[in-house]
Amino acid sequence: IRSDLERINTSAQFLLSLVNDILDMSKIQNDKVHIEVAPLRLASLASRLESMFGIQAQEKGICLKVVCETEAVVVGDDVRLQQVLANLLSNAFKFTDAGGAVTLTEALTDAGVVVRVADTGCGMDAETAARVFEKFYQGDTSHATEGNGLGLALVRRVLEMMDCQIAVESAPGQGTTFTVIIPQK
Repeated sequence: IRSDLERINTSAQFLLSLVNDILDMSKIQNDKVHIEVAPLRLASLASRLESMFGIQAQEKGICLKVVCETEAVVVGDDVRLQQVLANLLSNAFKFTDAGGAVTLTEALTDAGVVVRVADTGCGMDAETAARVFEKFYQGDTSHATEGNGLGLALVRRVLEMMDCQIAVESAPGQGTTFTVIIPQK
């Protein structure tokens, strides 16, 4: 009976996540999401994310490394930027096996503050990487991993609303790196 309850709970969590993502996407598409712009320290945000994902890293046997080279302050929506980076980290953990690594780095460049989420996971081919930000697109057609194909579409749209950019680099068996550029204003 316990395994039945665990399956029901897992299914309920998946459906809740799907409904929340659909609601978020609907709000964004209908301009119902307001970006609360304020100065924020990325090192503080990175520290919160390290705490949030630390237990998951231990449970999965994955090395989580957070490196903030500066005390950069950017102008953006703290809640939405945390949502974006949490989504990228969640995906990194989803596609990285035990013994692998997930890294969050932040550095100041001429383009602005660059935040990278990199993993040593399974990686993607060029076609998947080119389409990964499309709504409902799932590169993992085996459905071996849970997802609804909305997370990265939401990430891209939220970043666009904050005048940020996102790019992905990946290769099969070589891991994936998502790069977010936050302009300094």
